[in-house]
Amino acid sequence: EPYTNCQPSPNPSYPQEIRNIGVYDEASGKYAVEVKVTKSNLCFKNVKGFVQPNGNYFQFGNSTESFIFKAYKGVEYVFGSDIEIDRRVIGYSDNIPDKNGFELLESEYLSSNTFVSKHDAYVTIYAYSSANDTVKESFRVNVGKTLLPYEPYRESTTTVYLDEPLRKGDKVYWNGGSKVRVERY
Repeated sequence: EPYTNCQPSPNPSYPQEIRNIGVYDEASGKYAVEVKVTKSNLCFKNVKGFVQPNGNYFQFGNSTESFIFKAYKGVEYVFGSDIEIDRRVIGYSDNIPDKNGFELLESEYLSSNTFVSKHDAYVTIYAYSSANDTVKESFRVNVGKTLLPYEPYRESTTTVYLDEPLRKGDKVYWNGGSKVRVERY
């Protein structure tokens, strides 16, 4: 490890702060962690423009629509609308596209409406159809292989209580009730 002079850590000669998320709640004896909760449709924004697959480039100003959501590496997603999509191109970026000529980390054509994310990143999906307005009205993205019925994107925050605080890389899965699962990395 370069920041410990190539010595294993933890090492008293090179102390490092352990960073975690969660405030200890004395009443429950657990760590309170605020999490963002979404419904099944993960697509939170659409923009005018399209992904250029060969140049890893997003071009604004076109009359077609592209759709944005936050993806996580290794997770399978499915997207679609109430009509058939003719062309499917996705692009990965560290930020939400918000200016002309936005550069992407990577882009690719897809042969189907499912893919496994290659990055923890924002994904912009250029989903073209000759009836593009209908695509816009019913476009959605969800986890898994089966496209769920359309519902608008909704987001809220809630507090979950965990036996241990969260650390960098941990992922929380919550079923909306009392069941919480944490994957530790």
